[in-house]
Amino acid sequence: GHPCHSVVATMRAPFAAILVASALVVAVHACNSASYLPPGHISVPCIAPPMCGSPAVSANITSFTLANGTTAMPEPTQVNVCYDSKYLHLTYIAAQDKFMKNTYMQCNTETWNQEVMEMFIADYSAPMTAGGDPTLYTEIELTPHNVLYVAKIHNPYGNGTGKYNTMIPCSQSGIIHTVQPSGDDPHHTWIGHLQVPWALVSTAGKPIPEALYRVNFFRVAMFDNVNICAADSCNFGCWSPTYTSPPSFHVTPYFGVMKIAAS
Repeated sequence: GHPCHSVVATMRAPFAAILVASALVVAVHACNSASYLPPGHISVPCIAPPMCGSPAVSANITSFTLANGTTAMPEPTQVNVCYDSKYLHLTYIAAQDKFMKNTYMQCNTETWNQEVMEMFIADYSAPMTAGGDPTLYTEIELTPHNVLYVAKIHNPYGNGTGKYNTMIPCSQSGIIHTVQPSGDDPHHTWIGHLQVPWALVSTAGKPIPEALYRVNFFRVAMFDNVNICAADSCNFGCWSPTYTSPPSFHVTPYFGVMKIAAS
């Protein structure tokens, strides 16, 4: 359920070149999520990011699927992931972004209503449902205009029912973030860089990476110019689709696994 064959053909050449260059990397940094989940758990993807290096090395997610699980997200989307002792490093490449629109300019406002990239992340010491899926996790959003949203999400049933948020002031989050337009396509592709402190995403506040996390990545991209996105005006893409219609990202059984590779 993670189609990618249809994505490459529609890409501009520079983006496709990035994908081809990263194809070798993907296999190296893959893993089997079933090894880290309870027996019988639904199948979800797994990523094993390496330690950041020079030259740059990362585990790369190169296609997203619409939240309903039916097809690939038409807008090419890439997430590159690596880590060091202090931070999880993320690079988002959001291509074919028709409007690059997010009019929310203040930290911790309703950025999810418009175009945005999102990560949900929980470590394995987080509280879990009986099925072994997180009920507490960190949500981090980044807009095309470099505005952050950071919150702890309390999702007691793992399906969005009874969900509530505890906001984290952006200045206290410790996240370092930048956004720049792509040199190849400055009006329709943006590149976001995030350095997320391990202490922020650790249930116990540990300042170093733990071995295993549950994580999902999301993108909202408009095909109509609206102020509040819905499925009839925007595409809601996921690394690991949540099989929801209307789209809902807060379905934790579908969070993938992130295994921190030994350095």
